Amino acid sequence: MTDEIILTQGVKDGPQVLQPEKVPQDLLCSICLSIPIEPAITPCEHIFCHPCLTRHLDNQWNCPVDRMECRPETIKRVTEGIIFRIWSQIQVKCEHHDTGCAWTGGIGDYAKHIECCRHSHGRGLEQSETVLRDVERERDRLQSQLNDVRNEMFCMQEDMKYITVPRADEIEELNSQLDVARLRVVKLSKRPNLPPLFEGEYDFDRHKAVELGQLISRYLECKPRQINTSKIFCNVKHIYSDLQKGWEDNPKHYYMDVRCLLATAASSAWFTDDQMSNINTWISEQGWS
Repeated sequence: MTDEIILTQGVKDGPQVLQPEKVPQDLLCSICLSIPIEPAITPCEHIFCHPCLTRHLDNQWNCPVDRMECRPETIKRVTEGIIFRIWSQIQVKCEHHDTGCAWTGGIGDYAKHIECCRHSHGRGLEQSETVLRDVERERDRLQSQLNDVRNEMFCMQEDMKYITVPRADEIEELNSQLDVARLRVVKLSKRPNLPPLFEGEYDFDRHKAVELGQLISRYLECKPRQINTSKIFCNVKHIYSDLQKGWEDNPKHYYMDVRCLLATAASSAWFTDDQMSNINTWISEQGWS
């Protein structure tokens, strides 16, 4: 998939570029493949989103593009000069365009616009309500499971009245299941949020291949709406690319981690037909099919 396609898919967590084909490729962040809202530049003159580059430098001090040495104190925010002028004039529309916001303008003015965009209000509440509904459904399911266990225990206890030797092992197992079900119901009642695996950041690099596989497997056939498929696919693509390049500092067991990640991605319902075709091609290239 090309960067141009990614830019025109209407990502909801950032500005949407009006004419992606006119955006210089050198102004794209090579980590998230998006137009930086907060551009930063390395000493070797590569542009990235400042948050993306900062997270990368937390793990290793080199440029993600050419592996030149790059320390946190050597990166600079792009706030002036010819690069800033070209970047700030890239025309974008609001991320809430589909819900009624008609604003368009240079990306340099986007941060000021989004602070006062009336279409952005209530979005956090809507997401919280969705999470709460999911938790309530899970709690109801567990409550039903708890009732089933109670009924089974009652029937077993009634049957035990007519036998000489009680089935202590089965009663112990059911008591254990009952305690686990009770504990989960209590926890869900007190805490309306499941432990998150996704914090809104697409920073799954070669050091987080296992975490990305866990995220996809958790929601294998029901991807949360707030997770952007294209950015997740780009993470998978970069992780596989690092395997092909065979960097000497790749993590231990990286071969098996990437193999498990691609197998999980191929089993999910997250990706488009073109993206799935790429994933299956990578699996075949390694002889994993």
